Amino acid sequence: MKALKLVARRLAHAYGANTVFSDVTIDAQSGEVVAIIGPNGAGKSTLIRILAGIEKPRAGTVRLDEVELRALDPRHRARRIGVLLEAPDATFGFTARELVLLGRYPHLGRMGFASDDDLARADDALMALRLEPLADRPYPTLSSGERQRVGLARLVCQAPAVMLLDEPTSRLDPQHALHVAGLLRGAADAGRIVIAVVHDLDLAAKLADRVVVLAEGGVIADGPPGEVLTPALIQRVWHVRARRVDEARPAIVLDPP
Repeated sequence: MKALKLVARRLAHAYGANTVFSDVTIDAQSGEVVAIIGPNGAGKSTLIRILAGIEKPRAGTVRLDEVELRALDPRHRARRIGVLLEAPDATFGFTARELVLLGRYPHLGRMGFASDDDLARADDALMALRLEPLADRPYPTLSSGERQRVGLARLVCQAPAVMLLDEPTSRLDPQHALHVAGLLRGAADAGRIVIAVVHDLDLAAKLADRVVVLAEGGVIADGPPGEVLTPALIQRVWHVRARRVDEARPAIVLDPP
């Protein structure tokens, strides 16, 4: 897979008169997992949508290999950038397999028919997320965690070079959360860019090569987990006490107030 770089420079965004963030600069390259962390309302989900080209920033630019993201044809952009947002509640009665297969849409030919390769990729994605027993179940009958895994499988089926994820493990039990973390790590090791909003600080510490802290209207820290996730920073951002039990790649233990 060709090496890529996703670069966002001096992003600013607001909803009406309410500024979400300003002067946000972030970059990521192939083989890297970047975790975006921060308090509620800091603009993490908005940042993911901007990086995906779904939402236009008030100011600033996002470039993929020096090409302005929003200048790319939407279908071409979808071949290279995939995004996982909150799992939808209604999907018109699709089965899990049918939804996963939608990940191949940017790759379909002019006739719009799925090939044998597309079908095989969908089955592989279902297997990767351990969803084979649920493949033919109607999506509305699935639990919230199962729906989350279907969304992840669709992203895997899409096979983009850049994977953007908003809280990919938020609805998952510990077993599946660890499994998904391993898949994301594997995707980066295979040469993809992985950028994920993560609320679990310990997971961010174990999964990410870099941690970006979005708070106070901008990026207040960006670097390796061992340098960023300090008790002092956690106290500053979340107003809770924390301890680190592994200095190399810290395990984060939150203490009661």
